[in-house]
Amino acid sequence: MAAIIELHDDVAIKYFDDVASYSRELKVYQSVLPHVPHLVDYGKADSNTHFIKAERVYGIPYLNEPCFPVLTLAAAISAFHLATLSSDGQCLCHIDNQPKNILLSNNEYCFIDFSDSRVDYPETDISHLLLFWAAEFEHQQFVDLSGSFITLYQRAIRLNSEQWQQSLLQSIARFDLRRIRHGRNLAHSHAQTANREWLKQVMI
Repeated sequence: MAAIIELHDDVAIKYFDDVASYSRELKVYQSVLPHVPHLVDYGKADSNTHFIKAERVYGIPYLNEPCFPVLTLAAAISAFHLATLSSDGQCLCHIDNQPKNILLSNNEYCFIDFSDSRVDYPETDISHLLLFWAAEFEHQQFVDLSGSFITLYQRAIRLNSEQWQQSLLQSIARFDLRRIRHGRNLAHSHAQTANREWLKQVMI
C-alpha cells in the first residue's frame, strides 16, 4: 500500500505501513542533510503504522517550471551527495528522484520522499535524474541542460566513466519498468532515443 500523506499549514505527515520504507526515510531526516525538510516528529501512529512529521515545503515539481535553474539544481544535488560521500565513492542516493520529489521554491530546491533511498554510487542518482530530462526535452536543449548540469556537478564530485555506464544501464531498466507499472507507452521519440545515446557517450 502506498504511504498516506496529510498536509497541514506548516507540516506534512507521512504514514507508513512498511517498516523498511519508514526506516529508510527516517534515517535521511535524522541525518540533517542539505535541501531536506526539517524533521519535526516521528514514531508509531498505531500498532501497524509509523509516521514522520516534517516541515511542509511549498513548491512545485521543478520540471513544471519551463526555465528551471539547472545550475542551482546541480549545486543542490552535489551538496546532498557530498554530505555523505565516503572514501569508496558511495553516498546516500535519493533513488526515486522523479520531478515531483524535487520541489522548486523561490529558486531553491528541496528533496522529499526518501522511502527508496540507499547508499549507492552518485552515478546511480544522476543517470536516473537525466533520464527524465531525456524524455522531456528536444535533443539540443537536453544536451545543453545536461552538459551544464554535469559540468557543475563534477566541480564537487567527479563521476567515474566505468561506473557511469553500469549505473546508466541499471537506471534505464528501472526507469522503463516504472513507466510500465504506471501504464505508460515505452515507445521512444526520436529525441528521446538520441538523448539516451548521448548519455551513453558523455562519460566515455
